[in-house]
Amino acid sequence: MTDSIEDIASRFRSECEADAVGIWQVVKAAGSAGRADPVAALAVSIVRLVLADGAVEIGQFDRGRFVPWPSSHEDQLSRLASEVDARKGRVDIGDIG
Repeated sequence: MTDSIEDIASRFRSECEADAVGIWQVVKAAGSAGRADPVAALAVSIVRLVLADGAVEIGQFDRGRFVPWPSSHEDQLSRLASEVDARKGRVDIGDIG
């Protein structure tokens, strides 16, 4: 049995309360979800749910400091989908940012 997208997002949301979560981790979870959907679409669905309550931001670390991406959530999700698609769903630490 596969986890629902909501369950996966809930786990990441909880993890975000304690530590930073890398986009690569979400993409890896999406790729392992056992679904026919493209990895980028699943990753975007997961991230959209994580961002829904406004407590989490997408960004990157620069010299040890977190810097949010300066755009709307929809623009961030579009960027995420494009970058994951460009890498054919194979994303590692530091690939997106």
